[in-house]
Amino acid sequence: MRIFTKQTVLEFWHVLIIIFPLTLIIPRMMMPLLEALSLSVASLLATLLIDIVIVGLAVFIFLPALNKLTSKYFS
Repeated sequence: MRIFTKQTVLEFWHVLIIIFPLTLIIPRMMMPLLEALSLSVASLLATLLIDIVIVGLAVFIFLPALNKLTSKYFS
């Protein structure tokens, strides 16, 4: 079984392209919410909430859109 197939490499780049910017943007956007909940950004609960938002956005919104876009151009 080959690990580095065209499909797995493409999936890797899709996830990286989506997750990296979200990890830069979402924590800053969620700071007011975390402050309202009296949570430190470094706390485990705050990290979990940020991770839930990032993964949710990636899995349900951005990755399907990116897959649809790239399948039109690279299939």
